[in-house]
Amino acid sequence: MGNMKGQAYGLTILSPIKDEPKRQPSHIAEIRNYLAELGTGANSPLANVPKTHIARFAVIGDVYYQDHPSDEDHLKSQYLLWCANFDGALDDYLDQLAANIPDEVEAIWKHCVAYPGTGDRAAFRQYMKDCQVKTTHFFADYPDGTVQQVLRSLDVQRNFIDFALRGQEMDADQLKEHFYDFVDQIDAAETPKPGSI
Repeated sequence: MGNMKGQAYGLTILSPIKDEPKRQPSHIAEIRNYLAELGTGANSPLANVPKTHIARFAVIGDVYYQDHPSDEDHLKSQYLLWCANFDGALDDYLDQLAANIPDEVEAIWKHCVAYPGTGDRAAFRQYMKDCQVKTTHFFADYPDGTVQQVLRSLDVQRNFIDFALRGQEMDADQLKEHFYDFVDQIDAAETPKPGSI
């Protein structure tokens, strides 16, 4: 399947944005403003959707005209582009999205044509699937590693680098003692929250 690599799923959604010429501010202006103010990293609402590896929003206003010899072409609508890489099955992820960040989902997609809202999960999932574009060249950095496994590995790596730097000043006995303490700390540590590393 083009959208999957290992257990990772690559999702691309193109949702047409409503065009109501007399509406002020326009749907396109509201969606751009909302996305510009959306938090990133640990402050991103998508940090509350635990299976998310990465995600990106963009607004596509039109097709770029590359001049001669290409033909000038235009879109019938402006589109919201949303790309995400996540762990597992599409339906599970969409349910998690609707359950964990419904206000943010509503604030974004309410400006899109035929968006049904998150209240009816089946309709919400179907809408997203109707707007889905097949991801044909999906590259997953960690096709078999879940978000939690990746975060844990990055945390161990960061802590090991700190330990190695501190260890340069220690003699062999101190280094051995501190190494065992380091291993115990790593074993006892909780997995970091998404966006914290």
